[in-house]
Amino acid sequence: MGGRNYRKGRAFEYRVKHHLEKGGCFVVRSASSHGPADLVALKGGKVLLVQCKMRGNLSKVEKAELINAAILAGADCCLAYPDPYGKRREIVLWNLKPSEEASP
Repeated sequence: MGGRNYRKGRAFEYRVKHHLEKGGCFVVRSASSHGPADLVALKGGKVLLVQCKMRGNLSKVEKAELINAAILAGADCCLAYPDPYGKRREIVLWNLKPSEEASP
Protein backbone atom coordinates (compact mmCIF):
# COMPACT_ATOMS: atom_id res chain seq x y z
CA MET A 1 0.00 0.00 0.00
CA GLY A 2 1.55 3.29 -1.10
CA GLY A 3 4.99 4.12 -2.36
CA ARG A 4 8.27 4.83 -0.65
CA ASN A 5 7.30 8.36 0.44
CA TYR A 6 4.08 7.07 1.97
CA ARG A 7 5.98 4.40 3.92
CA LYS A 8 8.56 6.93 5.15
CA GLY A 9 5.81 9.33 6.21
CA ARG A 10 3.89 6.59 8.00
CA ALA A 11 7.04 5.45 9.80
CA PHE A 12 7.70 9.03 10.91
CA GLU A 13 4.13 9.34 12.22
CA TYR A 14 4.72 6.24 14.35
CA ARG A 15 8.02 7.69 15.64
CA VAL A 16 6.20 10.87 16.70
CA LYS A 17 3.39 8.78 18.24
CA HIS A 18 5.87 6.77 20.32
CA HIS A 19 7.73 9.97 21.31
CA LEU A 20 4.49 11.49 22.65
CA GLU A 21 3.52 8.24 24.39
CA LYS A 22 6.89 8.20 26.17
CA GLY A 23 5.96 11.66 27.45
CA GLY A 24 2.78 10.25 29.01
CA CYS A 25 0.26 11.03 26.27
CA PHE A 26 -2.49 8.79 24.97
CA VAL A 27 -2.12 9.09 21.18
CA VAL A 28 -4.46 8.16 18.34
CA ARG A 29 -3.16 8.01 14.77
CA SER A 30 -5.48 8.93 11.93
CA ALA A 31 -4.55 6.29 9.35
CA SER A 32 -4.32 7.52 5.74
CA SER A 33 -5.32 10.92 7.03
CA HIS A 34 -6.32 13.57 4.57
CA GLY A 35 -7.62 15.69 7.42
CA PRO A 36 -5.90 18.45 9.35
CA ALA A 37 -4.14 16.23 11.93
CA ASP A 38 -2.20 12.99 11.67
CA LEU A 39 -2.16 12.42 15.44
CA VAL A 40 -4.35 13.42 18.36
CA ALA A 41 -2.56 13.38 21.73
CA LEU A 42 -4.35 13.55 25.08
CA LYS A 43 -2.75 14.23 28.45
CA GLY A 44 -4.13 15.66 31.67
CA GLY A 45 -7.29 16.99 30.07
CA LYS A 46 -5.38 18.71 27.25
CA VAL A 47 -5.66 17.91 23.56
CA LEU A 48 -2.89 18.33 21.00
CA LEU A 49 -3.46 18.01 17.24
CA VAL A 50 -0.26 17.05 15.44
CA GLN A 51 0.52 17.27 11.73
CA CYS A 52 3.67 15.28 10.79
CA LYS A 53 5.80 16.40 7.86
CA MET A 54 9.11 14.88 6.79
CA ARG A 55 10.30 18.18 5.30
CA GLY A 56 8.94 20.38 8.07
CA ASN A 57 6.67 22.62 6.07
CA LEU A 58 2.92 23.10 5.84
CA SER A 59 1.13 24.87 3.03
CA LYS A 60 -0.93 27.91 4.01
CA VAL A 61 -4.09 25.85 3.49
CA GLU A 62 -2.83 22.94 5.63
CA LYS A 63 -1.77 25.34 8.36
CA ALA A 64 -5.13 27.14 8.37
CA GLU A 65 -7.02 23.82 8.47
CA LEU A 66 -4.94 22.56 11.40
CA ILE A 67 -5.33 25.80 13.35
CA ASN A 68 -9.06 26.01 12.67
CA ALA A 69 -9.53 22.38 13.77
CA ALA A 70 -7.63 23.15 16.98
CA ILE A 71 -9.86 26.15 17.66
CA LEU A 72 -13.00 24.08 17.09
CA ALA A 73 -11.71 21.34 19.42
CA GLY A 74 -10.37 23.70 22.06
CA ALA A 75 -6.98 22.12 21.47
CA ASP A 76 -3.39 23.12 20.87
CA CYS A 77 -1.72 22.19 17.60
CA CYS A 78 1.79 21.63 16.35
CA LEU A 79 3.89 20.56 13.41
CA ALA A 80 6.24 17.61 13.96
CA TYR A 81 9.30 17.11 11.75
CA PRO A 82 12.73 15.47 11.92
CA ASP A 83 15.43 17.72 13.36
CA PRO A 84 17.58 18.72 10.37
CA TYR A 85 20.45 19.91 12.60
CA GLY A 86 20.45 17.37 15.40
CA LYS A 87 20.63 13.64 15.57
CA ARG A 88 18.92 11.94 12.68
CA ARG A 89 16.20 10.36 14.81
CA GLU A 90 15.27 13.46 16.86
CA ILE A 91 11.88 15.07 16.45
CA VAL A 92 10.99 18.77 16.53
CA LEU A 93 7.53 19.78 17.74
CA TRP A 94 6.79 23.33 16.59
CA ASN A 95 3.75 24.84 18.32
CA LEU A 96 1.35 26.86 16.23
CA LYS A 97 -0.64 29.70 17.79
CA PRO A 98 -4.32 29.35 16.92
CA SER A 99 -5.32 32.80 18.19
CA GLU A 100 -2.84 34.57 15.92
CA GLU A 101 -3.08 32.73 12.63
CA ALA A 102 -6.57 31.31 12.18
CA SER A 103 -8.76 32.34 9.31
CA PRO A 104 -12.54 32.75 9.72
